[in-house]
Amino acid sequence: MLSKSAFLSRALLLRPINTSVNQAFKLNTLSKNSKSLPYLIINSQKIHTGKFLLNTTNNKDTPKIISSTNSSMSEELQNIMNKKFGSSNEEQPPQQQQQKIDEDSGNDKKDEKRSKLADIFSREHAWKFSLSFFTALFGGGLIYVLVSWGSPKNDENNNPIKDEYSDLPFYVQYPKRAFKLVKEQYEAIKDPSTDKLLPDPIQPPYYQPPYTLVIEMSGILLHPEWTFNTGWRYKKRPGMDYFIEQIKYPTFELVLFTREPFLSGAPIAASLDPEQKIHFKLFRESTKFKDNSYVKDLSYLNRDLSKIILIDWDEKAYESQPRNALHRLKKWEGDETDADLIHLASFLKMIATSGVADVRDVLDYYNKEIDPMDAFKMNQVKLAEAEADRQKQEAESKQKKTGFSLFSRR
Repeated sequence: MLSKSAFLSRALLLRPINTSVNQAFKLNTLSKNSKSLPYLIINSQKIHTGKFLLNTTNNKDTPKIISSTNSSMSEELQNIMNKKFGSSNEEQPPQQQQQKIDEDSGNDKKDEKRSKLADIFSREHAWKFSLSFFTALFGGGLIYVLVSWGSPKNDENNNPIKDEYSDLPFYVQYPKRAFKLVKEQYEAIKDPSTDKLLPDPIQPPYYQPPYTLVIEMSGILLHPEWTFNTGWRYKKRPGMDYFIEQIKYPTFELVLFTREPFLSGAPIAASLDPEQKIHFKLFRESTKFKDNSYVKDLSYLNRDLSKIILIDWDEKAYESQPRNALHRLKKWEGDETDADLIHLASFLKMIATSGVADVRDVLDYYNKEIDPMDAFKMNQVKLAEAEADRQKQEAESKQKKTGFSLFSRR
């Protein structure tokens, strides 16, 4: 849509200028210091034509416009402009003018309020507001804890029960009760979820394995890996299936005891043992939190400690019962050529078949070595050589006996 000025300019170009105006602007009437040109005057939404004298005597670069009213626009052009853009000569009623003034003043007040709020939440005042907010939040939380946790307990008749803090002033007994409850909650989180992590041993006619083997999952049987494309994945250690097959029931009572939380560890443990060869599975909730470490306290297993063997690479995990663990085991980091599980299965099966009264004596012997598994391998080699020599001697003795019997018959 054309603007008012554009429409006006086009209309003037189409309308011929009358002869009187042409005569008024002849070149011989122009003086040296002034020029006369036809211009349009827009006054109170009415359009006129007239003369404007450009006074250039004072400043040649900035001409001064002086109006003249010697002619007017035709009524025909005025009617066209009114139809096109509407006439704004009619003044608004006083009530509407007052309403508009009130609206403008209301908008000004709103803008003023917004500017004040913007000033309050500006960068200069942001840290003050944050400090005040968190101080109020912390103070309110502290008051709530002191009132709700520090108040004395009530009996059935809604009478306060007397305790060791009842004789103290209220501003002393409330914080002491609240601190005691917080300490109890921390102890509940720090200790295992129950005093008996395993049920009682099964009784005849069912068979209860004499030894209990406790194994860590991450670093012993599996290795967690993370990549950008796949996320977290768990790699099976070489020989893991053979290891579980050799130590499963009835050789050992298998217990998977991992530091992984239940929500993330339970699905992994289920996929690790689809045939349910592992009797029990314990997670982080069954450990004891001590010095920022998760300790596996074997006294909570409800089994004889002389029959328990713990396999874990973390020394802090068995600091409560170090004699029940095989020390200095290497954490598996994903090496595909690793074969330690095969040797470990032979070591554990040797203990189970020997029928020792206390497994800690055997573990103490190997824990004296720098690398218990290397010491066991060397002993296995020596044992194999001794077994080969024994079998060779038995074969030679049989041959001698056979030759002597043939000679005697002759």
